Amino acid sequence: MSSRKAFEIGLKLLGVWFLANAIVETSRTFVQWYPHRTLFERMEYYMGGWRYFVKDYAVAFSELALGAVLVLFARRIARRWVRSDAGCCAACEYELKGLPEHGRCPECGKVY
Repeated sequence: MSSRKAFEIGLKLLGVWFLANAIVETSRTFVQWYPHRTLFERMEYYMGGWRYFVKDYAVAFSELALGAVLVLFARRIARRWVRSDAGCCAACEYELKGLPEHGRCPECGKVY
């Protein structure tokens, strides 16, 4: 497995962890409230009011957004941050061993 592929898989797993954490934290907030109270009574009961309510959902939303970006764009991020392995084409990762040091990739035609 190339280092780029391992980095891509790691980014996707991190994104899934962020998504799962956001869902768990949001559901935990609802479970702690008493269902028979009104919305405003729930806000006051839950750790001191609106300030914590807004903070919890802001953190959950940012985790949700970051997780979605990591899952959807992991390949693009990995291509930009991790250089291709030595001896492989940067565009298509075709193995270039045994070929001249400078030339075109026989698979995709890009200059290497």
